[in-house]
Amino acid sequence: MEEQQKAVAEAQQAMEDAKRKMEEAQRVMAEAEAALEEQQQTAVAELLSMETEAAGTGAEATGMETEADGAETGATGAGADTAAAGPEADGASEASGAGASEAGAEAPGTEAPADEAEAPKKEKKKIIVVDDIAFHLVSIKERLKSRYEIYPAQSAQILFNILQNITPDLILLDVNMPDVDGFELVETIKAEGRLSSIPIIFLTAKKDKESERKAMALGAADYVTKPFADADLIARIEKQLSGEPEKMEKPVVLAVDDSPSILQSVNHLLQDKYTVYTLPNPLLLSKLLLRIVPDLFLLDYQMPGLTGFELVPIIRNTPPNEDTPIVFLTSENTTYHVIEGVQNLGAKDFILKPIDEALLRERIEVQLADFAARRRKRMLRGE
Repeated sequence: MEEQQKAVAEAQQAMEDAKRKMEEAQRVMAEAEAALEEQQQTAVAELLSMETEAAGTGAEATGMETEADGAETGATGAGADTAAAGPEADGASEASGAGASEAGAEAPGTEAPADEAEAPKKEKKKIIVVDDIAFHLVSIKERLKSRYEIYPAQSAQILFNILQNITPDLILLDVNMPDVDGFELVETIKAEGRLSSIPIIFLTAKKDKESERKAMALGAADYVTKPFADADLIARIEKQLSGEPEKMEKPVVLAVDDSPSILQSVNHLLQDKYTVYTLPNPLLLSKLLLRIVPDLFLLDYQMPGLTGFELVPIIRNTPPNEDTPIVFLTSENTTYHVIEGVQNLGAKDFILKPIDEALLRERIEVQLADFAARRRKRMLRGE
């Protein structure tokens, strides 16, 4: 009986302890939510202040123009008064001019020396930052405003309103937004002729490779994950603004043939546009595929040890070569067999020996273009 009472007392005590911990957790959560709400309100206030400041700057510029117009009008009126004064005024002007010259004063309209002239300020590049969280917009603007003219947009609608008035040099874009996601926005922007060439850098918390591949497949220029270092983001922005084309890696072609002269010829014909690997022994293909990932295979049909047809399953069963294009090299007397193999084994094409340079280049370019298009579709489907 005493043990039961003791157990009940311990259970009640445990429940009391759990209740206190829950209340403490709720209190901490409430404080955190209040702090977050305060941050959001501060960020919104700062964002509104920026917009007001920008509008005020425009009004100030207009006022300065009006003031300048007024001064110009006053100067014209003074000129008219002088003309009306007649010869006496002319005489007074001559005396004043002589006195000024003796005193060493510069005559009106004299330009200042070139070394004293104020150097023109370099115009900042325009960047639109798109993010649905006001705090992020304010933070990014503060970090970049010394280098760039920043236009914050808290929604897709605001983005397109801005794009109606300016053509930015670059867009920083978040992926997750309530009205439309960043992927859809990229497609819309790239479909608009005037905007299609604007580089877009995704700036997002999504770190999965699938999202990055999808962004790049849709035409994004870069993909930066949060949190980010200012120096890294600026370096990536400058890379896009420099206008320098990226050095593209050459596509990789693997030629497998037991004839050294054929391999030498293929290498000579393709090495200017492609990275060419040659393999005279088909038995070593499996080992080589552990080291390189070809974009296209050139396979001889008849070889000792393994035929070109027998190499196809080895290639297909070695990721990521499941659908990499395969082109057969064959002589005229085996053409029928090769055509049958192309149809049954999933190879893409064949070329007759002796190899014609123009035909070889043309067939390879067609196959690589088709392969790139298929790969892009898979990325868009998230495969």
